Amino acid sequence: MSKVFIIQRNLFDKNGHLVGFGGIEKYILDLAQVLTEQAYQVCFIQSAKEDFEFEKDGYQVIGVHSRWLRGNLRKYALVKQAKALASAGDIIIFASDSYAIPVKGIATIAIQHGVSWDKPHRASIKMWQYFNAIKRSLSYLNKAQQADTLICVDHNFVNWHRTWANLSGEVEVIYNYYDQAITEAAFEKKWAKTNPLKVIIARRFVDYRGVGDVAPALHRLLARYPNIELTLAGNGPQLPQLQQLFASNSRVSFTTYEPQQSFDVHQQHHIAIVPTLGSEGTSLALIEAMAAGCCVVCSNVGGMSNIVVDNFNGKMLVPNADNFETALTHFFESPKDAQNLAIKGLQTVQMACSKARWGQSWLTVIEKAKAR
Repeated sequence: MSKVFIIQRNLFDKNGHLVGFGGIEKYILDLAQVLTEQAYQVCFIQSAKEDFEFEKDGYQVIGVHSRWLRGNLRKYALVKQAKALASAGDIIIFASDSYAIPVKGIATIAIQHGVSWDKPHRASIKMWQYFNAIKRSLSYLNKAQQADTLICVDHNFVNWHRTWANLSGEVEVIYNYYDQAITEAAFEKKWAKTNPLKVIIARRFVDYRGVGDVAPALHRLLARYPNIELTLAGNGPQLPQLQQLFASNSRVSFTTYEPQQSFDVHQQHHIAIVPTLGSEGTSLALIEAMAAGCCVVCSNVGGMSNIVVDNFNGKMLVPNADNFETALTHFFESPKDAQNLAIKGLQTVQMACSKARWGQSWLTVIEKAKAR
C-alpha cells in the first residue's frame, strides 16, 4: 500500500506530545486516521529542534532539524526527507499551502484553509492598503500553484483566485466537517426550554475574530433581556477587557474547552454568534454549532457564506455591532424563529459537512492522485 507523507510545521515534541492543537492540527490528525483505516501508511514529517522518530497511533512521526534553514525555508528540509523515503506511487500532502513546493516524481497535494489576508487593514492611507493587498495577493497566488492538487475548504478562495488568474492544476473543494450531530429528540428537548435562552461565542479573543466589536452590544442586550445567559468560550489578548466589561453580570460566564468537547458545549446553548471580521474558511466553529442544534448568527466573511443562507438556515450579517444587535434582539423576542433556523442549519451540515462525507471525498482525491 502507498505511503502518504504529511508535511507540517510543528505537531509533536520528541516525546510524542502535541505542541499545539488548533483547526489545522485537528484536520490533519483526522485525515491521518481516515488514511490509516484504509491501510495507507501515514508518515508525519515536521520541523524540530533536534532529529527524532517514533511511532504513534499507527503512523510514523519524523522530526527534522533544519539546521541553518529558518522560518518558511524549513519546508525544503522536510521535503528532502520525504523524497529520501518515498517510493513510486507515494504521495506528499502539505498540511498548509504555505509549505508547498514543487516535487518531481511524487504526487503532491496542498491544503488551502481559506482566505487569511482579508482581515481589516491596519494602514489608514488607501494607497498603502492597495499596495499591501497586491503584495499579499501575489504571494498567495504563487503558493496556490506549487502542488499538483489543491484542496480548498471553501469556494471563496477559488472565486478570489479567478479574479486574478486562471486556476492551474487539479482543484477540489472539500468543506470542513463536524464530529457529532445532535439527535432529533435532543434537539426538541433543548428548544422546548428557552428560558433562559443561552447564547455562546466560542472564538479566540483577538481583534479579527470580532468578539470585542459585538461585546458592547451584548452588554446592552443583557440589560434589556433578563432571560439571556451568555457564555464566552476562548482565550486571547482581549480577555481582560471582556472580563472587565461583564464583571458585574452573573449571567455571563467565561470558559475554555478542548476541541473534542465542542459538541457537548454547543449542545447546551441555543444561539451561537460567529462575528469574524476576516480569515475564515468553512468555519469549524460555525459547522460544529449548527451540528449541535444552535441557531447561528454570523458575519458574511470567507467560507461561511458557502454554508449559511441568510434567513434560511441561519442569520448572516455584514459585520458591525448594530447589525448583530438588531438580529439578536429579534431572536431574543422570538425564540421560535431562531429554532426554525437552527433545524434548517442542522439539516444543512448533515447533508454537506459530515465527517464521513469529508473522509470519502479525501479518499477519492488520494486515488486520483495515485492514478496520475
